[in-house]
Amino acid sequence: MNLPAQKKMKRCGTCRGTRVETYEGSLVAEARLCSECLAPCPECSGSGEVVVNEDGYRLIRQCSTCLTPTKRARMFTKACVPPRYHRSTLASYRAIEGNQGSVRDGLVDYIKNYRTDPRGILLIGDPGVGKTHLLSALIRGLTLVHGVPCRFVEFGQLLSQIKVGYQSGQTEEQIVAPLVSVPVLGIDDMGKGVGSEWEMMILDALISRRYNARRPVLVTTNYRLRDPLNALHAPSHGKSTAEIAVDPIAKGRTRKDRVRAARQRVSESLEDRVGARVASRLGEMCYVYGVEATDFRKKGLI
Repeated sequence: MNLPAQKKMKRCGTCRGTRVETYEGSLVAEARLCSECLAPCPECSGSGEVVVNEDGYRLIRQCSTCLTPTKRARMFTKACVPPRYHRSTLASYRAIEGNQGSVRDGLVDYIKNYRTDPRGILLIGDPGVGKTHLLSALIRGLTLVHGVPCRFVEFGQLLSQIKVGYQSGQTEEQIVAPLVSVPVLGIDDMGKGVGSEWEMMILDALISRRYNARRPVLVTTNYRLRDPLNALHAPSHGKSTAEIAVDPIAKGRTRKDRVRAARQRVSESLEDRVGARVASRLGEMCYVYGVEATDFRKKGLI
C-alpha cells in the first residue's frame, strides 16, 4: 500500500502546534482547523479524504493529517467553554501576585501528567483571581492536547438543568447520566446560589457516581473548605505545601488552630453551600489549590 508522504510541518505561531484555532462562538467557545497551517490541509486540500494505491486499487482513506485535529476541534466546541474564555491558556494566565505563579505551575504539571493521574482539581479563591480562566485553560489543554472529552458547566446552570429535568418528568438517572459519562466534568462557581433539597440530592448523586467511577472533576468555588487540611492534597512542585494551601491558616500549628482560624475567616464554607458529603468527596478526589490574590477587576486589569 502506498500512502501519501507526510510533510514535516513547522510549529505554527497561531495554533502552537495543536493545528486547531479557537474563536468566540455565539453561545460557546468554538474551534476549527488552524487557518495558518491547515487551511487548506496540505494533504487533502480540505476534503478530509486522500486517495491511496493498495494492491493495484485506488482507495479513498481519511486524511491522517487533519483527522485528529478535526476531532479535537469538535471536542473543544462540545466542551461548552464560555465564549469569553476561548483563548484562555495556562501560559496566558497572568500570575501577578500572591501564589498565582505556584498554582499555575501546579496546573501545568497536572496537564503534563494527566494520563497517569486520575484525580481532579478544586480551585478555591475570592472573585476575580482568575479561577474561570484556569478552568477553561485546563479544558482547552485536555481537549486539544490530550484529546480528552470534557464538559464545562456553570453551577447555577447545572442547578437549572436539574430543575428543568425534574419539571419535565425526567428520572434522576436521565438527569445525571450525561454528566457522569463525560470523562472530565468542569463545574464553575460551585456553591453559587442555593438549590432545593432535591437539587442538592441530585448534585450529591452526580459527585458520588463520578467519585466511584474515578472520573475527575475540575471545580472552582469562592467558598473555602471548613477543614483546611484538605488543602494538603495539592502537590507542592518544589515549593512548601503552605505556599499553595487553600488559605494561610494552613500554617497553623495544630488541627484545632487551623479549623478555628478557618471558621473565623469566612462565615460560610463549601460544606455549608453544597453539603458535607459533597465537599468531603471533592476534597478526596481533587488536588485542592487556593488562589491568593487581589480581585483583578478592581485593579483595572480587565
